[in-house]
Amino acid sequence: MTDAAAHRVLMLDPRGRLLAEWGGEGAASGRFQRPRGIAVAPSGNVFVGDAARVQRFSADGEFVLGWGQRGSGAGEFRSAVGIAVDSDGTVYVADEGNSRVQVFDSRGKFLRAWGGPGRGPDEFRTPGGIAVGAGGVYVVDIGNERVQRFDREGRPLDSWGETGIAAGQFQTPSRIALDDVGNVYVSDLHNARVQCFSASGEFLGRVGPGPLAAPRSVAVGADGAAFVADSGNRVIRIFRPS
Repeated sequence: MTDAAAHRVLMLDPRGRLLAEWGGEGAASGRFQRPRGIAVAPSGNVFVGDAARVQRFSADGEFVLGWGQRGSGAGEFRSAVGIAVDSDGTVYVADEGNSRVQVFDSRGKFLRAWGGPGRGPDEFRTPGGIAVGAGGVYVVDIGNERVQRFDREGRPLDSWGETGIAAGQFQTPSRIALDDVGNVYVSDLHNARVQCFSASGEFLGRVGPGPLAAPRSVAVGADGAAFVADSGNRVIRIFRPS
């Protein structure tokens, strides 16, 4: 997990015990400026995005390589807030300030991009979390209070969500995760809940409000357990399937 305020990455076991940490504030390789995006590749490599770049580390935190700088050109970022890694190693980055998704190979070679500011079917108002799986590429479109789904080339497939408190509605959706069968989990920050959907957006259930105060991020383990970063209570909460 990323600890943006402390400019570091923490590795914890499922019981919350610290296994490793790395980083620190700075622009040098292996250091961070408010890291927020993080993803673990099938190879075990860890990709971390911060204000203007993506860095790749080994599973134990050794710096491997990095790419990017602040800007709006190909391979440049204005806050790499979300990262997802496909089964073939392709890296998808939600580039918040540029309202787009950028795609790279595992060594940082730019492949393609899509998006732009707006409310249209392939536009964003502050993209946040991003996930990739059999159903496609899922992007949380925070300002438009929705989730958008694309194919791997960036063609829109569908979307769901609007402002509200009912099932399938959002108030500041933040991050997104997929489980092994393709279900979609979205942290719904200001509704104090995590919602679960099918791959095509059918509402399946939710956790909260109640134990959650401000769920900012969510991840799903191989056993189906949902790990929720509850920033309002400053804890990681674990919800296991019944």
